[in-house]
Amino acid sequence: APADPARSAATSTAFPYRLPADAPVVDGQGSVSETGIRSRGTRFATRRGQPLVMPADGTIVFSAPFRSHDGVVILDHGGGWMTMLVGARATARRGTRLRLG
Repeated sequence: APADPARSAATSTAFPYRLPADAPVVDGQGSVSETGIRSRGTRFATRRGQPLVMPADGTIVFSAPFRSHDGVVILDHGGGWMTMLVGARATARRGTRLRLG
């Protein structure tokens, strides 16, 4: 059967995204820890206060401490794509649109 043109166009569109930290990856998405817990994200070996970069164009939709985390930043990149940075703080306010990098 021929491919669905709408689906093919959606999957072939490039989405410019870079990792938010210049640091080694400690756990990758889907990795399983020694205790059997599966990672639902990517964890980096960053140091406290290390600068992070905007992984893709987007808008800050949440930026505040949350539960036991010093800071959580949630970025909406549009089209259903979001990034959540845990243990991070942003100086920009909610609703600020930022560019990649």
